Amino acid sequence: MQLGLKDDGETYFENLREYLQLGRSNAIPAGMASLYEPESDPNFAHNLAEGFPARSAQLKSDLAEWKQGLAQVGRTLHANVSESEEAALEALGYLDTDEALPEEPPKD
Repeated sequence: MQLGLKDDGETYFENLREYLQLGRSNAIPAGMASLYEPESDPNFAHNLAEGFPARSAQLKSDLAEWKQGLAQVGRTLHANVSESEEAALEALGYLDTDEALPEEPPKD
């Protein structure tokens, strides 16, 4: 699961939990920052985060501020999903295996 932003031709994202990308030999750890310039690196082959620590820190701060703003809203999105749709989402890694989708929120 990743969270990120795109700003001034840059793409920045962080992994929220460890997941595998392109097989077991290329595991990307939770918390790892990734910074790319898609125009010059369309295949996202060269992570610039370590080479530009100040820019990475600024984008990390911007992302944290955005996440905090979401927390202030105090609402969760809800979708009515069937059991088969929930199973398909879980198989794709969109849901924690220990966590089911939340019940429909109470009506105001």
